Amino acid sequence: MPEFPEVYALSERIHEIVQGARFDRADILQFSSLKTYAPRPDTLASGWFSDDVLDLHLDVLVADQQPDGGWTFNWQMWTPITGFEWRGEVTVRTLARLAAYGRVNTA
Repeated sequence: MPEFPEVYALSERIHEIVQGARFDRADILQFSSLKTYAPRPDTLASGWFSDDVLDLHLDVLVADQQPDGGWTFNWQMWTPITGFEWRGEVTVRTLARLAAYGRVNTA
C-alpha cells in the first residue's frame, strides 16, 4: 500500500471511535460496518475492529444465509426482478468476504 500519512492518521482516529462502538445482531444487519469497510482482512479498516467484533460480524453473516443458499439485502426492492439481481450480487460478495476471513471452504 502506498504511503499516505494523512490516511493512516485518519484511520487511527476512526479506529479509536469504532473501538468504543457496541454491536448486536440488529446493528450488523442494518448497517454496513464490516461488510463495507473491511471486506477482507488485509484492508486498512480491518484493524478498526477487534477480533471479537470481527467474529460477531462473520457469525451474523453466516447465520443470515437463506434456506436457498443465498443472502438478502437490507434496502427497498423497487421491482421483483431487481430482488433476484441484487440477491445474486449480495450472495457473491458475502461468499467472497467469508472466504477471505477463512469462513468458507474454497477447496
